Amino acid sequence: MKVKPKDGQAVSPDDGWHSLRVRFCLASLVALTVSGLAISIGGFRPWMQWTVLLHTALGGMTLVPVVWYCVSHVLAYRRHALSSTTLLGWIALAGLVVASVSGVVLTVQAVVGTRTSVSWRNAHFASTFGLLGGMV
Repeated sequence: MKVKPKDGQAVSPDDGWHSLRVRFCLASLVALTVSGLAISIGGFRPWMQWTVLLHTALGGMTLVPVVWYCVSHVLAYRRHALSSTTLLGWIALAGLVVASVSGVVLTVQAVVGTRTSVSWRNAHFASTFGLLGGMV
């Protein structure tokens, strides 16, 4: 685990919020959340169908980097004492796991069939709020 720099010392690009990896993951999660909520409340017009395709493509492209970041983050912070911050982190991670798994299932269902399961869509939608609640 890395030691935090003292005041006046330079921060490595791989540390904390200054990390490009953290910013990439956060930006992708924000884009997925915004597009997903727009899909949920926007009706299924032609431009919204394109949004579904873009949402799915973005989710597929960012899944591995986000998982990689989350695993390294959990490994670095798993021994921290339980606090409100760590509890919210675990809630956000649980929401992200459910959103990711249900997103993969929905993508497979859409590719191989003509319908997606209502229960998987509801799980995908509800997990967004768990993720948001934990992160915000």
